[in-house]
Amino acid sequence: MIKRIICLFLTTTVLLLLCSCSSIKEVFWDLVGAEFDREERIRAEKIANGEIVRGKDTVLIWGDTFEIGHLPDSDNLYIYISGSPHTVLRGVSTYKKTGECLYIIADEGYAIIDNNDFCRIYINSDSQTDAIDSSRVESEHLKYLSSFDEFSPSEREVFMRNTG
Repeated sequence: MIKRIICLFLTTTVLLLLCSCSSIKEVFWDLVGAEFDREERIRAEKIANGEIVRGKDTVLIWGDTFEIGHLPDSDNLYIYISGSPHTVLRGVSTYKKTGECLYIIADEGYAIIDNNDFCRIYINSDSQTDAIDSSRVESEHLKYLSSFDEFSPSEREVFMRNTG
């Protein structure tokens, strides 16, 4: 008799827990959904304010102007102008913060971004000149260099140490 009472009690308890679990699950998923909605609302507000918002394809954000973004085939350096990304350098292979600057090595060339969000870029001369000229982005945050030698000797040394 005691075994039956214990068995009945346990069965009733398990059934009550299972019934209440579905409502617990609903509450849990409602809370998770509400948090996702809140985060997406904050993200949309930041984007509307012109901020760069880290996403699943964001590798690095520098200041409030530059981003290295990940594409299926490569990483690219972007500048944000009025909240819109513009490609500055394609095929980023290496990037490294040295001192107050970010050094970037890419298939297309080299770039250094300083702590004032100013970027100096050299596009490899083996790229097609017409393609280079048409892809240039105009911004007060960018300066295109005509030669790799326009970087200082110490800057060129940082690039050379990171290309091997």
